[in-house]
Amino acid sequence: MDGSGLYLDITGFARSTPGWVQSAFEAWTVYGLLLFGVLVTAVWWHSRGRGGPRPVALAVLAPLATAVAYAGSRR
Repeated sequence: MDGSGLYLDITGFARSTPGWVQSAFEAWTVYGLLLFGVLVTAVWWHSRGRGGPRPVALAVLAPLATAVAYAGSRR
């Protein structure tokens, strides 16, 4: 864990928020990722027949980069 002042300030603030705010952000953590996945799938589907392989590659790399970043943050 990071013991820096900024980290402690942020986590202290998060602990002091009302329960409903904490629940809302927990739900966003789960459903926000699901929404991101749906949006990326829609962009991929839309880009399949347009402009060659570049738009499709970009549509695939966005969630891949996000998944790698998420996996790295979980360690």
